[in-house]
Amino acid sequence: MKKVFLVLVISIMIFGCGRTSLRDEDTIVLSLSQEPQTLNPVSSLDVYSSTVISFVYDSLFEIDKGLNYIPKMVESYSVSSDSRVFRFTLRKDVRWHDGVPLTVDDIIYTYSMITNPISKAFNKVAQYRDVEYVKKIDDYTFEVKYKQPYAPALESWAFLTPIPKHIFEKEDFQTTKYNSFPVGSGPYYVKKIVPGQYLVLEKVTNYWDNQKEPKIKKIIFRILKDPTVEFNALKVGDTDLARIRPIDWVNQAQTTSFQEKFNTFKYYTLNISQIALNLKDEILSDKLVRKALAHSINKEEIKKSIYFNLAEPISGPFPPNSWAFNPNVKDYEFSLEKASALLDKAGWIDTDADGVRDKNGKKLSIELIIPQGSENGIKIGEIFKETLKKIGVELNIRILEWSMVTKTIDSRTFQMVMFGWSLSIDPDPYDIWHSSQTNNGINYVYYSNPEVDRLCEMGRRIFDKNKRKQIYSRVHEIITDDLPYLFLFSQASLVGVSKRVKGPDPSTPGIYWNFNTWTLEKP
Repeated sequence: MKKVFLVLVISIMIFGCGRTSLRDEDTIVLSLSQEPQTLNPVSSLDVYSSTVISFVYDSLFEIDKGLNYIPKMVESYSVSSDSRVFRFTLRKDVRWHDGVPLTVDDIIYTYSMITNPISKAFNKVAQYRDVEYVKKIDDYTFEVKYKQPYAPALESWAFLTPIPKHIFEKEDFQTTKYNSFPVGSGPYYVKKIVPGQYLVLEKVTNYWDNQKEPKIKKIIFRILKDPTVEFNALKVGDTDLARIRPIDWVNQAQTTSFQEKFNTFKYYTLNISQIALNLKDEILSDKLVRKALAHSINKEEIKKSIYFNLAEPISGPFPPNSWAFNPNVKDYEFSLEKASALLDKAGWIDTDADGVRDKNGKKLSIELIIPQGSENGIKIGEIFKETLKKIGVELNIRILEWSMVTKTIDSRTFQMVMFGWSLSIDPDPYDIWHSSQTNNGINYVYYSNPEVDRLCEMGRRIFDKNKRKQIYSRVHEIITDDLPYLFLFSQASLVGVSKRVKGPDPSTPGIYWNFNTWTLEKP
């Protein structure tokens, strides 16, 4: 309890007594459940980094509530009749925070760094795999040619977040201070970082897009890893926005007293949760074992007892609100009888009657890594552990800081690890499931299936959405059968916002998509 108390005391000291020095009527206090790993948009891999980056850097396009691409830095663009050549013309009024104009040189430099292994842009590089060239036409016009048609091409360039060549080309890309204090192009700059506690962003005085200039002058992002602490901070006024646990949503957020002070929002993004299974592991390489694990997850119990029916079980790699989702794929039923039979068939028998199955002198013992602060994830892990114990499987749970989880995933040094995906609007699954992405991509589990490879490649070449849906429906079927992951839930995003904040309208793009319109009510 001392550690919890210390955190609470520090919280009060910084944002209670010291509130007047950090927060005023033009400041909004938001929260992050994990600390951003980097503020370099090329190297960022996690949603916490990308959230802050979205305030500091602009992308070539932005998206609206309906998931439409709206030109931002781009003045105009065209696509050739064979869908292989894209030409973009940049606006001439875009400026970096230091006043230097953004030009095509910045675009080409950013592309070169994404495709350079030094940047470790594993979640981005695959979408540029088929680019034949990126050519400068003039300072504000560039052309991209693909070796063959690529259906998600526009999205890959729409979400490109340029970095300033004149800043980074003089620096060590991995260690530069600009990975924490960027010279960005967005409406805010990073003024202060207190590691593990908070980040302070202030509105730039010379933001180039006066049509989208935000109203709020300062943002404080608090790092609150414990969702209970985060929710309590909202209730006492130390934050203006917080995620809400399902139990608090049901028991507190719907009460009259809470609704008088806060607006509540429930919405679904393209996020899913799952457990990744390292297919190079001696135990997990056996499909029979993976299927036994799938039959051992009581999703209905978890849905009711942990999520209070505010999450939906998923059967595969696409969430229900993705157009690639296949509703005809059946999930694995919870059946310890089937799980036991599969383990017997795989040769895992408890030969010494110690309660744990064994095979060739090796115990059926598996480690599951769960990020610290993932309260629901830890609860799911504990339920899973007790269930597996009933069929002779020993599950060891290891809780790690998020930074260590990402390093473990990146190095592929895990048996099983629980985390979530935030998927793109275009559901192209190549990056995650194609066998070419196992070493320098985000196919972290060494999954390889020739048919899935073929389908992923085919889905990139066809522009007809209905035909692509058929392809990805088949991908869904195969991956659910192969089980490189144990797919868990699509959880509703539950958020509480102080009524002094006007303007939030969350939807599939998230809650911050229209942040520039938000205002703060004066006391």
